[in-house]
Amino acid sequence: MMQSKKVSDVTIVSFKDMDHLDARIAYRIKAELKGLISENENNIVMNLAGIDFIDSAGFGTIISGLKSSKKYGGDFKLCNASPTVMELMELMQLGNVFEVHNDENKCVQSFA
Repeated sequence: MMQSKKVSDVTIVSFKDMDHLDARIAYRIKAELKGLISENENNIVMNLAGIDFIDSAGFGTIISGLKSSKKYGGDFKLCNASPTVMELMELMQLGNVFEVHNDENKCVQSFA
């Protein structure tokens, strides 16, 4: 499931033993993200390493995280998205909605 760690003022979330972010688990991920953000963890990096597929419910969860982070003065960025996930983002016209980095460290540094 989802794991989180803190690096300075940025919370990095990643996924263990998962390759899909879909309707079966999206509601749990969304609840966990809301929990982090409600604890004043507003700057979020979602590391998508290992995720090969995201459906509409999964993208809804990611968009919800972005909206919540921004509502509380933070930001929500993605890193390590697979080529397949990047194609899906372009198909859903989300390419300009998210800041996406190829490297977790660079993504964290982009908050500075």
